[in-house]
Amino acid sequence: MLKDNGPLVGVTVCDARDGDTTLVQMPKFEVSDLEILQGKYHTMVCLDLLIHYFQSKTDGMIAHLVSLAEQRLLQSFMPKTFF
Repeated sequence: MLKDNGPLVGVTVCDARDGDTTLVQMPKFEVSDLEILQGKYHTMVCLDLLIHYFQSKTDGMIAHLVSLAEQRLLQSFMPKTFF
């Protein structure tokens, strides 16, 4: 999908999630707390991360992620479990 828009030279991707990541193979990899993450990224990836936040913070966190994305935000949502 990233290559659909041409070469990846200069393209920045933020993989904002917990656990295993497939994007760790990218040339530059940074680790940061999501709430203090700064900068601009061509593509933001946020998979199954918002389940770790209280509902009262979710709207603000989504707005924060959108503000960091220059082109697209890829987000998935895992429903809260009670286990």
